[in-house]
Amino acid sequence: TAWHCNMSAIRRLCFRTSSVVLHGQKRRAAISAGGSCANSGIQYFTARSRPMAQSASYFAVAERLNQFVVAEGVGIASNSGAQLAEFCAFRLPQFVSSAFAARQHQEDGLRSAARSSVKSGPRGIVLATDGSYSQDDQPSEVMRATQQWSSALTEGFALCDQQAETEGLLGGCSALFCVVAKSGTYVASVGLSRAVAGLQRTRSEVSCEDASRPHLPVGDGTVPSRMLGGFGTETQGAMPDVVRLQHSTADRFIVLASSDIWKQGTTEPMTWAAEAMARGSNPAHEILMRVPSAKDGTDSVVLVVYIPRGVGDRLPSHNQLMCGA
Repeated sequence: TAWHCNMSAIRRLCFRTSSVVLHGQKRRAAISAGGSCANSGIQYFTARSRPMAQSASYFAVAERLNQFVVAEGVGIASNSGAQLAEFCAFRLPQFVSSAFAARQHQEDGLRSAARSSVKSGPRGIVLATDGSYSQDDQPSEVMRATQQWSSALTEGFALCDQQAETEGLLGGCSALFCVVAKSGTYVASVGLSRAVAGLQRTRSEVSCEDASRPHLPVGDGTVPSRMLGGFGTETQGAMPDVVRLQHSTADRFIVLASSDIWKQGTTEPMTWAAEAMARGSNPAHEILMRVPSAKDGTDSVVLVVYIPRGVGDRLPSHNQLMCGA
């Protein structure tokens, strides 16, 4: 069936993209790279403070799926969580996309059954030229897509957590997962890593909002209240918080970064990122070059996703993971 074809494409895409977007090299400050997602105009920028072989933090990008991951190992006893973080960075796109495709397959079956009992199906949604929804749209299509993505993200994190336990991976892992879809930009998070979204109002004006909430230790505990892994500890599981950002008529960027990046607050890193993009420089590199802890060799990664205005017009339909799927 078409659904099985999509599933095969998901597996090929995730393994191929994750194998080429992890970067590491020995140096004191930041190693940086960047790229773009085909057809959407979305760009991404990455940087890490340590060579990958000496790091417990990872990032991954599935370009054709418009999906971005940051995974930060959480040390438990003598285990740094590095192996688990690498596993989660590589596999979360597959698990989330598989969950989305499975839910879409179920929806298709329900709609097919409904069509057999009515004379006409539901009207399709139409986007206004600026990417906002016109008065003639059916909000139910957007709400349905929102529910599907929220469920897929929750199920994808659970599947990743279950598979990690099955494979006997130790330690814990904070994780941020961002996907840019037609119905909005979604950020799912567990652990201490943090995502912050910025709107580029003018060259010098940036408005920011949190796209995640750190899951701090409970009581006198030492591990995050929620994270991937951490089996046998007091963690409360891997259910992520999911935030949906509506597409904007202004350019937006989202910074996904290790917990150490945000120790002095969000204002300076977001301002540095905006200034770097205005100069045509790598904003992830700029953040790592200027955050004191990263310059001193603390294990940190930064992934910046730039989402241009009107991106909704260039993305796959609500029931697709990628164009032509």
